[in-house]
Amino acid sequence: MRGLPHVVLGLLGVCILVTVAGCGSGGPESLAADPGIENSAGSGSLHFAVRFPPRDEVAPEALPVATNSVGITVHTLNPYTLVGSACIERPAPNGGGDAVSTTFQEVPAGTVSIDVHAYQSTTCTGTTIAYCYAEAEVIAGETITVSMIADPLVVIGTGVPAALEIGEGGSEDVATEWFDADANPMIPDFVAWDSDDPGVATVAVNPGDDTLATITGVGIGTCQVTAEASPTGAPAVAQVSPRTIVPAEVAFTVTVVDTGDIVVIVE
Repeated sequence: MRGLPHVVLGLLGVCILVTVAGCGSGGPESLAADPGIENSAGSGSLHFAVRFPPRDEVAPEALPVATNSVGITVHTLNPYTLVGSACIERPAPNGGGDAVSTTFQEVPAGTVSIDVHAYQSTTCTGTTIAYCYAEAEVIAGETITVSMIADPLVVIGTGVPAALEIGEGGSEDVATEWFDADANPMIPDFVAWDSDDPGVATVAVNPGDDTLATITGVGIGTCQVTAEASPTGAPAVAQVSPRTIVPAEVAFTVTVVDTGDIVVIVE
């Protein structure tokens, strides 16, 4: 039996610890790889242990407290082929603290990619609230144990003011705030702003802080200005995965009126 070497894979602010645990694999929750995958170089197993933080845990290390399920997807890289996927549920509505495990068996030896998405739902559906991606080397005849730390993502945003009325040629500053699934404030990697009708209003991002912007009235009418936050912690290049990450968005309703309709009363 081999010793227990380990390697820490740092990627996109997320850390995955991979340890070679020797021969054999599996547990009661084991998943066989897709039988259509060629494995002439032999096969091994990937064992995952997911710890759901207790509901009263403050600033958990591995997953947000709001996590109720974790989806894991494994692909071979050359060629890029789905090995399998699994959905691990929180053991009880308010349970947590102990690790819940699953094993992918008969994984072709070589480099595989691992996508991990955390969800508030119990079915691995909906908005991804934390994400992890890394690559691991599967060794024929051995089990690789993978423990993951997934960074929380920006999933909620608020805008102030949410609705505004300005005159033609006038402008108003607006602000956004962003949070993770546990309502902790977060700073997105970047915020993209857009107006769905520049003929009514335009938007200019604050050059020193892209959570702020200035909206300027151009023509009479109503439009929406949106701010879309990149999901901090997500991959810079989207991985090919059956699960997707949707950026958080804030919408401002902007009404531009004729300046003659605005009456200023000075007492």
